[in-house]
Order: sequence, then C-alpha cells, then structure tokens
Amino acid sequence: MDEIFKPFTQLERTLSRKRDGVGLGLAITKNLVELMGGKIWFESVPGKGSTFHFMIPAETIPGKQLESGETDLDVASKSLPGLKPMRILVAEDNPSNQRVLVEMLKRMGYRADAVADGSEVIQALERQDYDLVLMDVKMPEMDGITATQVIRKLRLERGPTIVAITAYALEGDREKCLEAGMDDYISKPIQLKELAAILEKYSVSPEEPA
Repeated sequence: MDEIFKPFTQLERTLSRKRDGVGLGLAITKNLVELMGGKIWFESVPGKGSTFHFMIPAETIPGKQLESGETDLDVASKSLPGLKPMRILVAEDNPSNQRVLVEMLKRMGYRADAVADGSEVIQALERQDYDLVLMDVKMPEMDGITATQVIRKLRLERGPTIVAITAYALEGDREKCLEAGMDDYISKPIQLKELAAILEKYSVSPEEPA
C-alpha cells in the first residue's frame, strides 16, 4: 500500500508474470489528480479487492442545488432566452461526445435524436423532417461532408440546416464545409455559449415551415 503509487512498482516482479504493464498507471493518475489540486487514496481487503477514491475541486454539476434554491439547470435556461422549438438530429460516432452534446441540448430545453454516421443521418431524414442537423465531419462508413452532399442532392426543396462539427479547425475547413452544402461550422470542444448561439441563429418559429 505504501508503494502502489510509485513509478515502475508491481507486486508481481517475475519475468513470467501473468499481467502486463510497467507500473506507471497509478503513478500517472496520482500526478494528474494532484495537478488538479486533489488527492487520491485507496482501501484494500485481501481476497476481496480494492476501492480507489479521488477528490478534485470542480465546477457545479448539472442539476446541483444552488444557494438560491434553484438548480444550475434553471440558471442555464434563464441565461438562454428566446430559443424557439426545433427538431434536432445529432450525428456523432463517438458515444461519449454524442451523450455530451445531447445533454447540452437537453439543458437548453431541446430533446435531440442521435445517430452514429452519415448514412444513418440520411435514413433518419427519410423517416421524418429535422430542422437542424449537428453533423460531425469525421465519421466512419459515411463522413459528414459526403452525407451533406447526398442530402442536398436528394432534397432539392429546402432541407434541414446542417451545422458542421469538427475538431480540425484548420484554415480552409470552414470553406470545405460550406462548399459541401453545410450552413455553418462549430469547433470541438463545443462550448454551451457557442451552441446556444447556433440554436438562436437557426431556430424556427412555430408559424414558419420546417
């Protein structure tokens, strides 16, 4: 227990050991936690297992009760007035990124559907209309650029607003997205304020056609 967070430390030191690794994982974890101003420790019972704990200072999590009696979700919704109803589709192949984006939209009062690649976007649009598609550019099977080109060819009438999402904010990327038929561009990691600005810019009022 005294050595487990030290670099290159393993309980099993023989050449024929059953487990791989160099004994750096917990040492790196300890350094990361301490760099964030926190601490890490563990409890262990022979024959039963070990439980690791860590604590770091962090911002208020969604839904946490504030001193005012409101939750931070209430505060978030009040700070984003004027957004109108929209049917939103999220196209993102990374499950974690997908959940984060859907949760961000939920915080602003929008329930979004989610798919994992461009071909699923096209299939979803065949089932129902969407006002806005948040389209990750880099996806397996069919990427966001290709999917957008197909959508614009298939839907000669006014189709959904398509906003590109990419981690590659390089010069020329925006132009490629717009040339493919996308309407706008937002970079990862997505910030709540930037997402709200996109929603406000392209929100559809109830009396307007989708």
